[in-house]
Amino acid sequence: MKLDLTQDNYPLVQSSYRASGDTVDIRTRSFMGVMYFLSHAVKVPEDHITSGRVRVTRDSSGLPFDWTEVTGNLLTIEASEEEPSNYAVAVEYRNKWFYVSDDDIQSKSTLQLLGQLFALQSKKSSNSAPVLTLPVGG
Repeated sequence: MKLDLTQDNYPLVQSSYRASGDTVDIRTRSFMGVMYFLSHAVKVPEDHITSGRVRVTRDSSGLPFDWTEVTGNLLTIEASEEEPSNYAVAVEYRNKWFYVSDDDIQSKSTLQLLGQLFALQSKKSSNSAPVLTLPVGG
């Protein structure tokens, strides 16, 4: 449906799949959906690809898909054989180091935003009660 052009303001509303001419309906990705797309920002080591440890998405011509077409430069996770010296976040996995460079401001900002979004999504339920553990047996 087209917007009613006689209005000056259009409220943004979470999409309910019903189009109307007086609002701008938006649909957002889930947190897990965001994480899925950003997981493609890892520069996977070639030996992990050739050993079949990861799946390679291919474009219509059979070449590896360039995920930066989707994610831009939001996040870059580098990989190296040795522990990096200039990192903001690093983890060793399967004899490789995966890290975000300390001078990669964009990636660090994205990680901070993900932390905030996760915290917002993970708020405690208003009806959460304390857990009581009782011993069973003698």
